[in-house]
Amino acid sequence: EQSDNYISQAENIINKLSEQEKTDYIFLKTISFILLTNGYDKQAYEYALKLLNQYGELAIDAYSILGSICQTQGFLEEALECFNKILDIAPNNSVTYESISAIQLRSGKQEEAFNSLKQALFFSRDNMIWHLIIGLAAIEQDTGNQETAQKLLSWPVNISKQHSNLVSNEILEKFKDKTLKKA
Repeated sequence: EQSDNYISQAENIINKLSEQEKTDYIFLKTISFILLTNGYDKQAYEYALKLLNQYGELAIDAYSILGSICQTQGFLEEALECFNKILDIAPNNSVTYESISAIQLRSGKQEEAFNSLKQALFFSRDNMIWHLIIGLAAIEQDTGNQETAQKLLSWPVNISKQHSNLVSNEILEKFKDKTLKKA
């Protein structure tokens, strides 16, 4: 009953919007994500379809929502199709590679999952994880935990020996001497 009330309240608000507002990309994407994260898969699905109908295949957020719904409901092949459509349009989308990896792992395809996760890491925003590790190492170094700082600083170098495509040369240069260089 409470969920029916939630949907009813949302519909009342939506009905007050202009037709232009109801078809706005950001609105459709946001309402669909809100519905999805609150467990209203059916309604999220409907808004994701509206997003696709209004904006076509460039509405990659709709594919993300549809893929998530399919994944949650166990339709793994359909979920992969949705996520692969995202990669057709945005081949560097790290979040999509992470989602694909989860599906592959769930399907017992560990090697494929590992490769997809490597892609996710490689395409992560400006190799953000490595910048975060530098920050953690700096904090450890500043608080006198030299051993922990050294371990953090050697990790990317060690990883790059096994998986050279995961760490950019710029990041490796910062980690090379196991000391922090000021940017």
